[in-house]
Amino acid sequence: GYNVADKPKGTGYTSGQSGFDHANDSSFADMSITGDPLNSSFAPVSGLGSFIPSAQADFPAVDFYGTARTWPGAPGAVATVQ
Repeated sequence: GYNVADKPKGTGYTSGQSGFDHANDSSFADMSITGDPLNSSFAPVSGLGSFIPSAQADFPAVDFYGTARTWPGAPGAVATVQ
């Protein structure tokens, strides 16, 4: 869960679906996000800022820059939201 994709939910990759079909997954359209969801530093846009309510098992405690992640938080490579 807690995946975000630019395709509709569903496991049919060949039919244009995201490959995710879990209750906590969302599409950018569900969150009213248009354009690129991440900036060039892989920081998520503001609409993703509190998408993940708490860290799941094996979720990295720090981002790619070594900054501690906080919750609720965003998916993405870095913890800072643009």
